[in-house]
Amino acid sequence: DPQRDELALSLAWVSAAESFADLAGLTNHGALAAGASRASVRARNAIRPTYYDERRGKWVSGHLRSGAPVEGLTGSAIALLHHGMLGEPERRALLDELESPSYRAPWGIRSTASDSPLYDPDSYARGSVWAIGTADAIMAFYEAGRPATATALWRDLAGWFAIDAPGRMHEVMAGNAFVPQRESVPDQTWSAASFVSSAVRGMLGLQLDAVKRAIRFAPQLPPEWDSVRVRRL
Repeated sequence: DPQRDELALSLAWVSAAESFADLAGLTNHGALAAGASRASVRARNAIRPTYYDERRGKWVSGHLRSGAPVEGLTGSAIALLHHGMLGEPERRALLDELESPSYRAPWGIRSTASDSPLYDPDSYARGSVWAIGTADAIMAFYEAGRPATATALWRDLAGWFAIDAPGRMHEVMAGNAFVPQRESVPDQTWSAASFVSSAVRGMLGLQLDAVKRAIRFAPQLPPEWDSVRVRRL
């Protein structure tokens, strides 16, 4: 009974359709742009009915082919934050939950909470700490105006560069100890890149809009920093 669908992937599809519509519009493919926009809206409107369990008042991460719910994947919760799918009380409650010790290890965010019956600290997707997942959480906390938590998590990730050669970052650490998880790729480019992008887009608040020819610079710096310099943007 393998998994049939997954919330984070469904949300990624919504974003992909929106982005395709933008590209099609910029390149004068009006019919394609309109079709992609309609598809994206339909998919976005289907997210809550598909993945929110009204009876229990909680989100599920996906479904098996039998229809049984899949729960407990941290990445799906963080994806909800990035896609603006939550009302303010829901968003605040989820951020509070991600700050709790069951999710937050001293070296990042666990892929499944430690108090979940599914938690396994040495499982690739059910308890290990992902660098890229932690970077996604860092972005979510900066976007929510919680820079103290975001910066603390960012500094937690900095310690990963001391595990092997300088500049190399592992894919995943164990959920209960600061050691590489048994299936971890020892040097993963997008793990290291996510550390950089979470600083550029999160801590520095830099966003570039090529169409409008605009740059947004809204830094949320650690209070002990008295200056910052950004070069070669």
